[in-house]
Amino acid sequence: MLGVHPELVIDRYELFGSVGQGGMASVHLARQIGGMGFSRIVAVKRLHPQFTSSRDFVTLFLDEARLAARVRHPNVVSTLDVVECPPETLMVMEL
Repeated sequence: MLGVHPELVIDRYELFGSVGQGGMASVHLARQIGGMGFSRIVAVKRLHPQFTSSRDFVTLFLDEARLAARVRHPNVVSTLDVVECPPETLMVMEL
């Protein structure tokens, strides 16, 4: 991903192309940027724009993130972070 410019930057995440989508959200390849030159590649699930202003959809999305964060299993991707940066709501997961 060196030399590739992100499509969008939200909070401390640089989002690149979509790798999949469902009825409520899309998943993007992303880079988490931290201090002291730290970065790592993650997956970011992002609500579709038509749902970002619906409190019901945002609540469903956050409930999914809370539930997923409780699951610890080798076949389940870990949830690392949730970001609300209005109007965006993101779920950050291991890639």
